[in-house]
Amino acid sequence: MSVEVSQALLCLQRRDDAADERVRRSLEVLREAGHVDQFDHARLEYALLTNDPAVLRWAIEGLSESLVSVCVASARLARLEGQPLDVANLEATLEAALAAENFAELPLGYELLAHELETRGDAFQAARMRERARSVNLECAAGLPKLQRTAFLQLEA
Repeated sequence: MSVEVSQALLCLQRRDDAADERVRRSLEVLREAGHVDQFDHARLEYALLTNDPAVLRWAIEGLSESLVSVCVASARLARLEGQPLDVANLEATLEAALAAENFAELPLGYELLAHELETRGDAFQAARMRERARSVNLECAAGLPKLQRTAFLQLEA
């Protein structure tokens, strides 16, 4: 992701009012320059930060990124609109992404799943998903090789 977009997203996280327009301009520059992957990633990150259903729909439409990103963004949109999540589908997608070492959206996905399970009264499974989110964050930070990560996750299960 470009430095401009990263800086604009940081400002947006701090609720800087001018950041919204800077992010949109930076995204447009990325798209026009043909950096589709960076554009999709930044667009999705921007949409998740805004918590605006219309912006999330815009980010999901035409998203060329992974199924995990689409699934997580769709889950967030459902949450914002008060719709129930498809727990089985989200969990299966997250598990497949974990096996493929596609870590980008996993912590957020597991948190959304935990929140939904908690809403449904399943505190045990919600705690399990929050622990998964924590484990994925630790794995990414530690940079463990694949075999060690697999053993680590099996110990946690």
